[in-house]
Amino acid sequence: MRKRFLTGVLSAVLCGSLILPSAAPVAAAGKILADGKDYDNAEALAAAVEAGKAVLNKANATQEETDQVAYAILDELFKLAESSDVSSLEELIEAAKKLLDGPYTDESLDNLRKAIEAAQKVVEDPNRSDDDIKKAYEDLINAVIKLQIKSNKAALEAMLKKAKEVLVNAGDYVAKSIEGLQKAVDEAQAVYDDPLAAQSEVDEEVRKLTLKLAEARLLGDVNGDGKVATDDSVAVLRFAAEREDLSEDAAASADVNRDGKADTSDAVMILQYAAEKISGF
Repeated sequence: MRKRFLTGVLSAVLCGSLILPSAAPVAAAGKILADGKDYDNAEALAAAVEAGKAVLNKANATQEETDQVAYAILDELFKLAESSDVSSLEELIEAAKKLLDGPYTDESLDNLRKAIEAAQKVVEDPNRSDDDIKKAYEDLINAVIKLQIKSNKAALEAMLKKAKEVLVNAGDYVAKSIEGLQKAVDEAQAVYDDPLAAQSEVDEEVRKLTLKLAEARLLGDVNGDGKVATDDSVAVLRFAAEREDLSEDAAASADVNRDGKADTSDAVMILQYAAEKISGF
């Protein structure tokens, strides 16, 4: 009865969503605490359940937080599963099969599929031992715990597109401000093309590309607002008249004729560009 009850709880956890904010793991484990009085050392499970409740009640809980509490509860249930019979293994196999169409990486799904197949062979083997059943049971739970969600690369795709546009139009930017951008794009592209890339790797490339793009500065964009307009020309004129200082980046952006200094001739070109009299610098 004890083993069948625990398997039912594990099945409820597995059939519940481990990839979406869900109360299933918390509710399932709660049943053990409420009904499974014969379990020893359930304090860790109780703590995991309380942590899960806290996350469920948190309005801005992240996916990472919900995943962590779900896996923590499953891990504690795994520790309580000291023994199992054929019936409990069969139920676990059926529960695990329902995860095969989830949004997980091919490698982790293949690992789960192999664990299911191995467990099924144990069920079908008339000469199986208790150790065989226990090992298949534990291997199957481990395969579930190790499932990895496919990374979302939408943000990285958008940043790569923007970065590549900047590189195509590199002549419109202050050369120094886009140094290293090509390397950043190459590294980000490698992660984007990797079907096994973890979400943390994807997020890190998004962060790096965002920082590099923030450094990119258009020629003529003296005030750094992302566009070339008449007020940029005014800033250069005030600088030439010693009425205003320009930062190093602003001065580099102001030098549209690339003669090494920002002066009235640059201000004229910026004004012409803003008035669409010229199409570039």
